[in-house]
This record gives sequence, C-alpha cells and structure tokens, in this order.
Amino acid sequence: MLVNYDYNHQNGTHKDLFEITSCDVKSYQTNGYYAKVEQYITRAENTFGEILKNPALG
Repeated sequence: MLVNYDYNHQNGTHKDLFEITSCDVKSYQTNGYYAKVEQYITRAENTFGEILKNPALG
C-alpha cells in the first residue's frame, strides 16, 4: 500500500539509475485504496555512450 502512495519513489529510489533531475507533482488525489498523481519528470540529456552502458536510460 505504501508504494501506491509514494509518488516520489522514482525520484528517490531510482534517481541515479534514470538520471532524474527533477520531479514536479501537479496534482495528488486519494480515493480509498488508490491515488491519482499527475507529475512531470525531467531527466538528464544522456549521451549515446551512457545509454549503451545503462540501457534503462533509453
């Protein structure tokens, strides 16, 4: 349940892996057992070499 409400999960847990530079939450609405989160994530501009080393960046 906690993961469902952890809208900062990707920015905190996966920040280095995906090279996330910012995460802006525009809206957050809860409704019983689920939440609707509208967020905008900005990632670093990766070089082709970085993508080859870490395909998750692609």
